[in-house]
Amino acid sequence: MKKSPALAIKLLENSVTKTITLERQNKLLVLERIEERLAAYLIYTARVLNNYTFTIPMKMKELAAFLGTTPETLSRKFKILEQIGYIERQRRQVVLTDTEGLESLWE
Repeated sequence: MKKSPALAIKLLENSVTKTITLERQNKLLVLERIEERLAAYLIYTARVLNNYTFTIPMKMKELAAFLGTTPETLSRKFKILEQIGYIERQRRQVVLTDTEGLESLWE
């Protein structure tokens, strides 16, 4: 660490990022229904990116695992949110059209 403080700082930053991600995932997994988990994830991501139009930063299969569900169930839940009018989606590109409606699913 003394010889390469920049490397030590980078390793520490990576560790903190992983810890934050795990903490966020744990908070989502406490929610009982997949709709709640997905809504919370979408709102959180939009707030972090400070934009209600964003690209989901992982593959759908990875997102399903992150939320504790299957890709098929995740796809169905996305379609339901689209039909209700809470979101618009093209593959991984998402637009939150009714954040209050999404928040009502989990708050």
